[in-house]
Amino acid sequence: MGSWDMGTVRDRDDQTGGGSAGRGGGAVGVWVQTLSRDYNRRKLFTFGSGDSGRLGQRSTANKMLPERVTALEGYHIGQVSCGINHTLVLSSDGMSVWSFGDGDYGKLGTGPCTVKSYPQKVEQLCNKGIKKVGCGTQFSVVLAKDGLVYTFGQERLIGLPDSLLKNHNRPQVVPALEGVFVEDIAVGCEHVLVLSSTGDVYAWGCNCEGQLGLGHSSPVKEPTLVTGLQGNNVRQISAGRCHSSAWTTPSPSVKASGASANLQLGLPQSIPPQYNALKDCSPDVLNTRLRVLYHFSDLMYKS
Repeated sequence: MGSWDMGTVRDRDDQTGGGSAGRGGGAVGVWVQTLSRDYNRRKLFTFGSGDSGRLGQRSTANKMLPERVTALEGYHIGQVSCGINHTLVLSSDGMSVWSFGDGDYGKLGTGPCTVKSYPQKVEQLCNKGIKKVGCGTQFSVVLAKDGLVYTFGQERLIGLPDSLLKNHNRPQVVPALEGVFVEDIAVGCEHVLVLSSTGDVYAWGCNCEGQLGLGHSSPVKEPTLVTGLQGNNVRQISAGRCHSSAWTTPSPSVKASGASANLQLGLPQSIPPQYNALKDCSPDVLNTRLRVLYHFSDLMYKS
């Protein structure tokens, strides 16, 4: 139900910055980056309630101070998400996903299990190129870089048709979204929002307070288009316990107020001076640099 990410890196020596935190059910997971001998290392710390092994510390004891998850030493951690009593962790390169905590309903994605007090690799997600992980109450949602959405856990909340529910304790692609390139996911307590590359939003799950935005309060089993947001160029989504939000921006085709000309795309008149310094950088490194610049700009110019 809580996760945060500040970019990805490809290998153990990439120089990137950021932090991550998840919240829910009395447990917190945080990844931090430390600098040692010029090598950046992203590590996972957990603290709070240790019930059901949700801290990944090989015990169920509470931790009053942050402790490093030693089982993940040697790995660069890129993201963490905490549910009520389980946790998902994603490596920086998107090639490994771990889960630990309470395994009821199969929400750890490792098959039938009860409690796992230390990180377990979710084998079916390894080498898939995962972009984001999210924990709900009794289910999990994972977004791959190729736009596919995987779910596992409590049958009524994972967006799958009846024919696929027998394997609910293993990651499965949500078939209703296979024709949609998904850019982002937002996982609430018992509902999910997904954002497509075209700016459309789909929702499913619990809807007792109308949190799916579909004009009614009945539960929805599979992803359904939120028609009330169509044409609004949604750029960000967020899901709470019983409410949701979506942030929009004007379409690029809309002329900015006071602008002398419409936005145009094409080749520059001359090669920018920064080109030689950046031409060998991977897309992930460029993405991370842009995130840092945006963050710096916000710090400098926010009112």
